[in-house]
Amino acid sequence: MQKQSLVLSAPSDALKKALLRLNGHNFGAYFSKEIDRVVKDAFKACKKDFFDTYEPSDDEVPLCALALSNYALSEIGFGCNISLVLCYKDIRGYNARDFAIALEESLSTISSNFKVHILEISRLFNTLRHDIELKSKFCTMRYICASKRLYKEAKAELARVKEQGKDEFIRYHLNELKPYDDVLLLSQKPDLKSGYGGFFDYERALMLLNLEGSAKENALKFISEKEYSEFVLASEFLSSCMSALRISGGNDSIESAFLEPASRILCIKEKRELDVRVLLVAKALTSMQRIAVYSRYLLRANFASFFKSKLSFAKLRGAKASGDFYLIDNTIFTPLHAKPKTLISVLKSVNALSDEPFKFHIESILYFKHISVAKYDSSELLAFKKIFYRRYSFWILKALLDGEQLFGLIKPMEHTRHLAQFDNYKFSVDEYSLMCIYHLENIQDSNVGRLYDELSAENKALLKIVALMHEVAKSQGKTSATHGLQGANIFRSYASKLELSQTSTALGVTLIKNHSLMNKAIKGEINAQNTLNLISHIGSVEALKMLYILTYSIVNATNDGFYSSTMASTLRELYEGALAGFKSTSDKSLGEGRARAKKENLIKKNSAFLELSAEQKSRILNIISNLFFIKYKASGIINIALWAMECANISVKISSDEGLSVEMIVRRGWNVSMVLSKLSKLDLEYMEIFELFENKFFVKLKYVKSVESAKFASLESGIITALCDKGEASVSRPVILPNEVSCELGDEYAKININAKDSRGFMAYILACFERFSLRLANARIQTIKNRTRNLYLIEKDSSFEQNFALFKEYITKDEKCVE
Repeated sequence: MQKQSLVLSAPSDALKKALLRLNGHNFGAYFSKEIDRVVKDAFKACKKDFFDTYEPSDDEVPLCALALSNYALSEIGFGCNISLVLCYKDIRGYNARDFAIALEESLSTISSNFKVHILEISRLFNTLRHDIELKSKFCTMRYICASKRLYKEAKAELARVKEQGKDEFIRYHLNELKPYDDVLLLSQKPDLKSGYGGFFDYERALMLLNLEGSAKENALKFISEKEYSEFVLASEFLSSCMSALRISGGNDSIESAFLEPASRILCIKEKRELDVRVLLVAKALTSMQRIAVYSRYLLRANFASFFKSKLSFAKLRGAKASGDFYLIDNTIFTPLHAKPKTLISVLKSVNALSDEPFKFHIESILYFKHISVAKYDSSELLAFKKIFYRRYSFWILKALLDGEQLFGLIKPMEHTRHLAQFDNYKFSVDEYSLMCIYHLENIQDSNVGRLYDELSAENKALLKIVALMHEVAKSQGKTSATHGLQGANIFRSYASKLELSQTSTALGVTLIKNHSLMNKAIKGEINAQNTLNLISHIGSVEALKMLYILTYSIVNATNDGFYSSTMASTLRELYEGALAGFKSTSDKSLGEGRARAKKENLIKKNSAFLELSAEQKSRILNIISNLFFIKYKASGIINIALWAMECANISVKISSDEGLSVEMIVRRGWNVSMVLSKLSKLDLEYMEIFELFENKFFVKLKYVKSVESAKFASLESGIITALCDKGEASVSRPVILPNEVSCELGDEYAKININAKDSRGFMAYILACFERFSLRLANARIQTIKNRTRNLYLIEKDSSFEQNFALFKEYITKDEKCVE
């Protein structure tokens, strides 16, 4: 009994091995057999204890052990309550009740999960007739051991119980399975047992279908053998999934902490670069959706008399809307006997429906599902495209999704079905994308609503298509840094099949490629740099307007309560700032931003970039300097950024090919001017300083003369010593005239240009003066041509910049030395 106790009560290695051996399938059947064995062994032990050497045969003992509920269905999971009835007959000469009590006590010592009912056969009818929950348990009953003769008597009594108050019993369980007028969206954190589409829905459906004959035979009157198999397999997976989660330390709900160990137990393998946790949730949600749909449809079909409309025949005829569709109480119904002809005919019927936000009843969902399509051709796609031009598209698209036709019409979305996405998302990729359309059609923000109403019919339809497809690349396992670009390419290909215009296609590509820009921007500080980045990527006021509306729908669809008044205000501030930016930003600044945007797209395609972690990708794409992106190739940007990530404080690289080259990663505050001072005997040809991230800068110095490689080590040591020096560089003051210094003010940065005669120590002097007058250098590009400097400095603006710059300019153009 000790070994059996471990099997039933603790997540033993034997159970894990069984799940692995079964490859995640039919664990409920395996575990039910294990429990049967335990019950049989306990019965034999009790029989031996009661009768000793006068032990009768099993059939001669007036008692039988019967499994109930999910245990009777052979779909019990680890850690579930084990519902069992010990039915006995009170006969003189046998202490059957005492025997039953002893057997119950024996089972309770094995596992506390045994929930045993002890009933005398003659009292079974009266006990169950008025207890609907207990009666429900007994409606699914299976023989385990002991007297088969008594089991037959119990079955006869149970048949009487089923007939008593049958209609009331059926109606009670039909009501428990509501709704029928809409297939609900599934939360990514469902209750696998008692939630919508959970195992209890399956159990309830099987119980009612078994009331009159075989559940399978009754089901096959309305669905195919393949569909019934899908229904059963869904229940088997849920049962196995619940067991794996419990064995891993969880319970009947999806909790991220237990997904990975449960995935290993269920032998779920990665595919398309998708995490096993994502795939486990996807399989669970797919199973729940099938159970939700099939259970409700089968009960609706088998118990049609309980759903009869109260409308007169004349009103029913008047309710016919289009094709096989009837519109009653804002819900589309389809007769159970109706057989869809072709998808194109059904789509034409759908487009002929009035443009209202109606739901589709459960039989309409199966009506869509039963449409047989060998290949989706252009005529069907063009008929499908018309749905997006309707004022209300959401409920039709949802019915096509639930009826498993949407992914044939939008082939690129086929792998997004119930594809999990964690963080703050409430729904899986497909249903979240669909909810984006719902929020486009039900805008609550008056500012967003006004802009949406101003869009042309073509752009409203385009926005819905984009909303549905904007996360399509997630099915490829793409990271947040690249999935927008990948999704844009997928959209471009699909747009040609929908025969979208070139203008619409280009606009859709821009929106999908940059759909996360505004969402990311409102989570941080809204400033001129972020605004410039936004308008550089999207390119037009029309795209900005549509991206603003799209972001509103994305935020609302992510999770309940995300779109707060604060977020609405922030999003509007960003939109209005970007709108003003299109009018006020200089062509040069906008050109820089667009050049950066193009380089970012090249980086996202780079194979080395694709192999990096999400955090590394984010750092690279958030490098502050636009000039850095313009100057360097994609591979160079990646290499320098990775170098900076590895550098804690200072790192120096020296080479000497056609002149000395010094590259450094330094943090703000290290004494770069001292380095320039120490190297002032060499002729500086050009210099670059670019701000990267985390106050780290990339500095490159290029000198005319070369240096022998043997001197590199001492030179590197001298550079590091100079960077750490706390003093101010002592250099000769160059001659700079007032008209050789100019300044161009931006919103966040100021560009200082110095075009003067070059001299030794020129840059060391300028950097020292920047420090003296508290001018914070962000970027610099210094070049010497024909003994004259062509120097550009990008300085961070603050409230005292103009005053500090005036003092700086006055100081460097005076005829005196720079001395501390």
